[in-house]
Amino acid sequence: DGTQVAVRSLNFQEKSAAVRATLADERLTRLADLTGDGHRAPTKCEGLVKPLDIVAGLSDLPWHKDCGQGLHSYMCNSLTVGISVTGADRVSGALGVVAGSHRANTTASVRDKQLDLPAKLLETTTGDLTIHCSDTLHRAYPPSAHPRKVVYTSFTLPPLPGDEVAANPRYSREARSELTDVQERIAASDNPDAGNRYVPHNG
Repeated sequence: DGTQVAVRSLNFQEKSAAVRATLADERLTRLADLTGDGHRAPTKCEGLVKPLDIVAGLSDLPWHKDCGQGLHSYMCNSLTVGISVTGADRVSGALGVVAGSHRANTTASVRDKQLDLPAKLLETTTGDLTIHCSDTLHRAYPPSAHPRKVVYTSFTLPPLPGDEVAANPRYSREARSELTDVQERIAASDNPDAGNRYVPHNG
């Protein structure tokens, strides 16, 4: 009906003692060693709500890779972890992924039908975790019968010796809180003529 609804709570750990305890829980932190690459346990997270009948915004995203908007070298050695609060299935906004797409040289904003990799729906129940590389091609399906609630966090790698990551105003709390045109930015990632396309060193 055109009503705007808040669907994402950034820095959710600052608002919930239960979430802070979950991030420190050994059942979660031990998964940082899953690949043996030295990932660090999470310290931050965000809460995400997928309401019924959502038609635009952060709860209804098309196929995309997170690095389509830049920072591949910094972000895509991380593992994205989804903590299911309500569970998700075909009618409640389950996460869709293209298995193996983190290794494929493919567009960042669309699923190439010629790509010989399977698309999977990650159906979960409350308490289940999903873990994927952030440059895996994935999408959010809009719920049709039940809303979905999930907490997202990341296992990150420490910087290499001598590396320094300068703070980027584009990723400040203030800048992230104002992001609304997500679909447009995803589409722009593969369109060289788009005015809001990500350009390295240009934001």
